[in-house]
Amino acid sequence: MAIEPKQVLYNALAGFTPVRNQLRRIRDRSRPPDYAGIVNYTLKRLQVRREFIGDDGIRGASLLEIGSGQEFGLGLLLVAFGARRVVNVEIEPYGFISDPALYRLLVEKARAEGLEIRWPPAGLQVSSNGRSVRPDPEKIVLHLGCSAETIPEPDCSFDATFSVAVLEHIRGGAMPRVAREPYRLTRPGGAGYHRVDLVDHYTRAVDPLRFLRYSPRQYDLMFGNRGSSLNRMRMDDHVKRTKAAKVRYQFNSMPSRTALPREDTTPPEDG
Repeated sequence: MAIEPKQVLYNALAGFTPVRNQLRRIRDRSRPPDYAGIVNYTLKRLQVRREFIGDDGIRGASLLEIGSGQEFGLGLLLVAFGARRVVNVEIEPYGFISDPALYRLLVEKARAEGLEIRWPPAGLQVSSNGRSVRPDPEKIVLHLGCSAETIPEPDCSFDATFSVAVLEHIRGGAMPRVAREPYRLTRPGGAGYHRVDLVDHYTRAVDPLRFLRYSPRQYDLMFGNRGSSLNRMRMDDHVKRTKAAKVRYQFNSMPSRTALPREDTTPPEDG
């Protein structure tokens, strides 16, 4: 497939961190925050974790979430279900959302869905003037700007580790290190649960395998610097590279292989 000049330009701009950060600030100022959308997505994320581990697996557990984002609403819901401690790891260094309105809405929606949670929920600390909130570090820990290759937590700290739509973004050379970290951090008898999205994040609706039709060089030129850049690994690639980590996988319905030549689908070995 031919290189798309517009995508090359976007990718080049994304390679300059100050430019990327300024574009993000402009975007955030130009539109009001979609708290309803964030809350609905957080409730869906909770359901996925409940499907992974079960309610009994949450109660009393210490949980690690890789790729948690910049709000800690999921941690609050897990604590409401009885989790002892929730640690969130997010590679983006931006600060978390501290507006009480977001978390009030989350509590309201969660209660409407039958969850026993009240304001202020366990795990949340409200400022004296009521204008901002932060997580209670005894219950919820945020590691912002933290790579999943080196998570600052002791060995065997967690009963379960999670990631959803994260591993497809890890470059091939870094994958063994990323896989080893949850294994190091999970106690004997614990488990890891990782949902992997195997389709093109930009064209999933119209052409879900479009990204596999570019050569490695073409794809890197157009998407290599962008937050949704993918390693283009297939299902069996993920299983092969992380089999020593003893994780449970959940893949979408896309095939593990395509008819493309193998050299077009193998991810780069360097991080």
